[in-house]
Amino acid sequence: MGEWECMECGYVAPGQKRPESCPECESPAEAFEYFEFEEDDFDDFEDIDYDDDDFEDNEALVTQPNAGDD
Repeated sequence: MGEWECMECGYVAPGQKRPESCPECESPAEAFEYFEFEEDDFDDFEDIDYDDDDFEDNEALVTQPNAGDD
């Protein structure tokens, strides 16, 4: 799975087929580069140790909005 990105304006078109032209900036097909990526695998989250002290410290930073903004 992947997507095509216009190197002129940054427009992203999903799919396997290169667009004929960019709908945003009208660049030709040659302006597009294909970037392949892997699907998200949420099984990776099974490895998190929620009882770990470091996890609790990081969780506090994430759940407290504007922490340290004084």
